[in-house]
Amino acid sequence: MQRITHMRMPLVATTLATVMGLLIAAFAVSGAPHMVSAITYTENTSCTIDVDKNPVDKGDVVTVVWNSFNATSATLNGVSVPLQGSQQFTPTTDMTFTIVVEGPNSSSNCSVQVDIWEPIPVTSPTCTLKVAPVGVPPLENWLVWTTEHANTVTIDNGIGEVSAIGSILIEPAQTTTYTLTAVGDAHTTPATCTYTHTITPPTPTGQCTLDIEKSVDLSYTTGGNDLSYTLTVKNIGNANCTNVHVRDDIPAGITKFVSETHTTNVYLGHKGYQASQSIPFQTANQRNWGIDTLSSGETARVTWVGRVAPTSQCQNYAIENIAYATADELNHWFESNKVTSTVVAPQSQVCGQVENPLPLCTLTPAQTTIAQGGNVTFVWTSANASSVKLNGVTVATNGSQTVSPTQSTTYTLIAASQYGQKSCSAQVNVQPVVEPHPPVCESLTASPTSLVGGGTTTLTWDTTNASSVTINNGVGSVPVDGSVGVAVSATTNFVLTATNADGTDTCSQIVTVTAPPTETLPICESFTASPDTVSTSRDVTLTWNTTNATSVIINNGIGSVAVDGSTSVFISDDITYTLTASNGAGQVSCTTHIERTGGGGGGGGGGSVRPRCELAASAARVPLGGRVTLSWDNDHTSDITLEDNRGNVLVDTEESGNRYDEDKDSIEVTLDRTTTYTLTALFGSRKDECEVEVTAGGIVLSATRDISLADVPYTGFDAGPFLTTLFYTILVLWSIGVAYVLVVEEGTVFGFSLTRRKKVAAQGFMPTFMPQHSDSLVAAEVASAVAPVAVLPEGVPTLEVAAVAPAGVAEEESETATTETESEAIDMLEERAHESQTLLSSEAIRFILAQTTDAKERLQLLETAIAHAKKNHPSDDGWVVVNKERITACFA
Repeated sequence: MQRITHMRMPLVATTLATVMGLLIAAFAVSGAPHMVSAITYTENTSCTIDVDKNPVDKGDVVTVVWNSFNATSATLNGVSVPLQGSQQFTPTTDMTFTIVVEGPNSSSNCSVQVDIWEPIPVTSPTCTLKVAPVGVPPLENWLVWTTEHANTVTIDNGIGEVSAIGSILIEPAQTTTYTLTAVGDAHTTPATCTYTHTITPPTPTGQCTLDIEKSVDLSYTTGGNDLSYTLTVKNIGNANCTNVHVRDDIPAGITKFVSETHTTNVYLGHKGYQASQSIPFQTANQRNWGIDTLSSGETARVTWVGRVAPTSQCQNYAIENIAYATADELNHWFESNKVTSTVVAPQSQVCGQVENPLPLCTLTPAQTTIAQGGNVTFVWTSANASSVKLNGVTVATNGSQTVSPTQSTTYTLIAASQYGQKSCSAQVNVQPVVEPHPPVCESLTASPTSLVGGGTTTLTWDTTNASSVTINNGVGSVPVDGSVGVAVSATTNFVLTATNADGTDTCSQIVTVTAPPTETLPICESFTASPDTVSTSRDVTLTWNTTNATSVIINNGIGSVAVDGSTSVFISDDITYTLTASNGAGQVSCTTHIERTGGGGGGGGGGSVRPRCELAASAARVPLGGRVTLSWDNDHTSDITLEDNRGNVLVDTEESGNRYDEDKDSIEVTLDRTTTYTLTALFGSRKDECEVEVTAGGIVLSATRDISLADVPYTGFDAGPFLTTLFYTILVLWSIGVAYVLVVEEGTVFGFSLTRRKKVAAQGFMPTFMPQHSDSLVAAEVASAVAPVAVLPEGVPTLEVAAVAPAGVAEEESETATTETESEAIDMLEERAHESQTLLSSEAIRFILAQTTDAKERLQLLETAIAHAKKNHPSDDGWVVVNKERITACFA
């Protein structure tokens, strides 16, 4: 350390001190009573500055340290710094550091110079050594070399000194390592290059062949140091080698055995080739090892350490060594490669006018790149050095050290002596540890997650840090975020795989596909009438409840209704309502009966009992050639007939050999076209008809009913024309009198119901001569409450039945008795038509009277006819005409 301190007393301060001294002396001499009680002396400002090392290598770091006394401010090379402290610099040229301090009354400055040590530039030799084919065989093994900056070049194995660049033919009998040594100017390190020429002799079948290699740990050493030799023996033949003998001749310069290690298949010494000729491990100039059996491909290894003898030579010298191996199966020794260690002469040795040698060094890291947080081991050697430093820290002249740099660092080994120094550098790159960011599958969802019978679901996903995304089950590569529609026919587990350089992540979503439910027949839970018994014509409430029904129809003019609900109907006679509930699996029916008490339906061939029929088809649609089952369920039936719309009679229970039950049975038929089947139920002179139509595209069912006397009853009375005319005249007059005098309540005479033929309407009103169709109706159930009607002539349709029975029928009661007179009904119709600006023809009025049974039905039919006429026919000043043609066209 060197310290440079400068102190200066300004002239003004010196003058003031002198004056103050004189004044004090004067006061003291005069004995003045008011002398100064205290004098303050301020010390001058001063400083120090120093560096931690000088000189330094170019690019090395130097630390400048300074201090100040009685100062208030300081600057270092013009830059303000604390009053005391330190700072590091990396000078590239000689540099002076000056600290200037300022005090209250004075200032001072201090300086220090740092010198940059620059070694004399020298260029060490370099070399290459290899084999290159030249010419044609057998001249292909030419040893070729090149050197630069070399004064002398030598090659071992008997070749000797050669030119700086050249080639030579080599023909070794066995594997040989050639070493080229290039020596340059003083203060430079010789360069060495090696080439091993491998000779692999053909191995006969079942032959023992040994290969031995040797290595030494130090290329340069000094007297008193240790050298470690390693011998590796391998059986490269295809047969076992037995009683293997490994021998290493101790080279000149090694004077002491230090230690030995070997693999487990090796023992110290050798058994010899005869029982009495065992060889010890260590002799005066040999080391011996034995191996009982070395199988084909097996390796054995030994390592021994010897100490180099102290040297008094003036120059460096080489220690060369070769090892040998043989076996019982062999009649010769296999030689190893030759290893060489150079022993450097000590610096203190003076021989004549030998030039002072410069230090030499090597610095080798185990690896040049490590991961952050890792470590690396450096191995170094030196020669002619009195001290060695690794990155400024003193270390042994030869050795190794493990370090853990946190960043890329250049390590410098400096071997120094009194004649100079040598630096060796090696850089270790530290790769920062990159935090892994594996991909994350945030979500994978499906909408919907369950399907009935299959369909399409939408997969939606979201990922993070993914570079690629795939979905299995045929979806394939997709964007890192997104959605896609996928057709699914069975339960599927979709798995998304997100990938990047740091890994993969998966997530899954199951889409469940269930079989479509087997549709079952609907259920008619309940179907009731309230009240179910009436004594007079009145409204009755029908209430129903169904399950699994897609459509519900009630007959007798009600039509399609909600699957659950209620409706009000006007009842004037016994009637049965049938509810038909349908879905894709089929249909079911349930009925409710409303009974009118206080009077029957009159006499007649069948008495008061009326037949009732129900006819149903098993399928709504069948293909051509398909089969369908027709089933019926009848009440009060003595015989039935079943025929199609082409006149083919399928069932007639009156015929002999009939096997069908007229009340409840079924028949299976083959459908070759759309067909309407009609079932007629008979009981005496009464009948009921049901129809069902089966089509190729659906099933249309309609129900019609028509009850009439099949024959004119025979009264047993036979008279002439006069008596017959007189009889009917009296009968007519008597009937009119009964109708006007004996009516005790609406629609009854002495408790007997006098109703006209009932016509059933749908959705307000639909006369029975117009069959009502519904695509969803599969079964038509008809329960008609009808009074006996007069016998009609053969072939006359029931639509035109007159209100008065024809002459000659005495036993049948007439249906002309009503609760209102015909003239009152006509007046009501004309008045309602006038209110609607409609002109009714007499034929239209008679048509309405013939098709209805009471005032409610007449008004419903009239309203329907008026609405149809106003929609489809022109008006005259707001008035429209309704005649018979237009009213019948309304229902066509």
